[in-house]
Amino acid sequence: MAVRIHSPSQLKYAKVLIFAPPGHGKTFLLGTAQEDDRTYPMLFLDFDAGSETLDGLDIDVIQIRSWKDSDQVLEWLEHGDIVEIGGKEYDFGEYRSIGIDSISEWNRWAQLHILEKEGKSRRDPDLIELKDYNRVGVQLRRVLRRYRDLPMHVFLSAHAADREEPRVGMIKKPDLSGQLADEIAGLVSTVGYLAVDRTDGERVLVLHGYKEYRTKCRTPWNVSAPEEIIAPDVTEIMDVLGYRDNGNRR
Repeated sequence: MAVRIHSPSQLKYAKVLIFAPPGHGKTFLLGTAQEDDRTYPMLFLDFDAGSETLDGLDIDVIQIRSWKDSDQVLEWLEHGDIVEIGGKEYDFGEYRSIGIDSISEWNRWAQLHILEKEGKSRRDPDLIELKDYNRVGVQLRRVLRRYRDLPMHVFLSAHAADREEPRVGMIKKPDLSGQLADEIAGLVSTVGYLAVDRTDGERVLVLHGYKEYRTKCRTPWNVSAPEEIIAPDVTEIMDVLGYRDNGNRR
């Protein structure tokens, strides 16, 4: 029988997306997962060529530059493989969290990958066509679901984009193609916007309560999250979302 009944407390992994403009500290925030026992050790997947921010932090980083790279790492994580890389063995079953930085850059290089393969046969080899956006959207949805469904904490980052909505005005959303900018909220449990206070430069993670940001925060029954976290790190995010030391929900 394929149908199973489980307790909500068994859904014990955080799936979090942090979005913001470049320079707001998304990479640094994801890296703080390496300093919390609930999310240590983290495997950091660098799509954005920005992992130098983590220099000095003892964390495993893999640069992803193709679909082949992404699929290979995903298979290792799904199977918990022990893999020799650069003469050293890595146990992919030991990672408790994964950081993906960023899915916006992933979106862009997926589009460029299509142009690289098909551009020469087109009238304009540098023009991304509507069908390309649709194809990339399907590809990203498929692979993001696989990453999300890993039995581990998953932290994603994305750039921010201003989009206008009828009767609402300008809204900051994750910078992704087409409907995926809205659909991404359905793939994760929490979407936060990382803002920087103009007066003192302090970082603020907006979780809900502001209509100009497309955010979302899912917490356990009868547990309320604050609208924002001042000077956020992964430890505070995990506390706010209701995760105990062993990773289970309260």
